[in-house]
Amino acid sequence: MAEPSRPIRLLDRVRERLRIKHYSLRTEEAYLYWIRRYICFFGGKRHPETMGDAELTEFLTHLALDAQVAASTQNQALSALLFLYLWIARGLASSSCERRAFEPCSESGSACVLLCERHDA
Repeated sequence: MAEPSRPIRLLDRVRERLRIKHYSLRTEEAYLYWIRRYICFFGGKRHPETMGDAELTEFLTHLALDAQVAASTQNQALSALLFLYLWIARGLASSSCERRAFEPCSESGSACVLLCERHDA
């Protein structure tokens, strides 16, 4: 009897999406590191889909004030988390945004248009 298929884990989805978008291996490693660190910062028990702006702000503030990381490091962490939320957690990877750069993904659509302009260039 065949085993029921398990859902694809979050970090595996991120890794797959990074490879589809032809990001470098080093960028993939860095993004996965920051996403793991973000999840672990909140005890490792909450899925990023259940977290929002407040948690993101708290994590980035922690990096700046408590961990005292450089501005470029903060930017790298922010880029990783933006990738996570825009492409993975919000499900834009399979949206119409993938095919047409200026087609809104939602009624407001502004984030998707900006995202598509930046990543599809």
